[in-house]
Amino acid sequence: MSLVRYCLICVVTLVLPGCASFDPATVKDRTAGKPIEVVVGMPTDLTLAWVGTTVFNNESGREQLKGLNVRDVVGQATATMLKESNRYPSIAVVNSDEQAPELLTKSVSTSTNLLLLYPCGAPDLAFQSNQFYRGVGLMQRSQFGLTPRTAMHAVICGEVIDGTSRTSIAKADAVSYQRIEFPYLLSGPKINELYWPTVEDSMPFHIRAALSRLLERLGLR
Repeated sequence: MSLVRYCLICVVTLVLPGCASFDPATVKDRTAGKPIEVVVGMPTDLTLAWVGTTVFNNESGREQLKGLNVRDVVGQATATMLKESNRYPSIAVVNSDEQAPELLTKSVSTSTNLLLLYPCGAPDLAFQSNQFYRGVGLMQRSQFGLTPRTAMHAVICGEVIDGTSRTSIAKADAVSYQRIEFPYLLSGPKINELYWPTVEDSMPFHIRAALSRLLERLGLR
């Protein structure tokens, strides 16, 4: 871990409208002791971005690694954390191809409280640039011929929906990132296959770190 720097942080500037006004303790009171359904709107693959010296050098793409299904990791980790809280008599996980909160809500028909999880953006905290991360993936920067550097990131938004009124009672986001002083991406962009095992091993850690902070902010654990 000497080559990397890890940081878990709540991105206050990207808190969704109304996030600052909810009370986590109130959310706890309204949800504890009741079933909860987790609706996961995360894609299964990774978001990739290569930021060059100018916008003409920028590249973006997606890549699915055989040993890493982002949606499954998010769903399983969330269910585990909620179960460990001992607050909910039953926890169900539903996967969705939708990412917009309003579409995620419509994708299930239930009177159970919902926790919506979907990708969102966060400023480049690793390199303090004017770029943004989005969702779960890697962003690489290369400028003026210098050795490219990579940031591994997980940015997840969460929203709690009251099952009876179908209204939002809490929204928040959280990001976990890791700065790596050497390139993980090749032109395309695509992940250098030499680093597939590292990404498959490290990314779940960042997903769980972001989810842990997110659930705390939402008052769910």
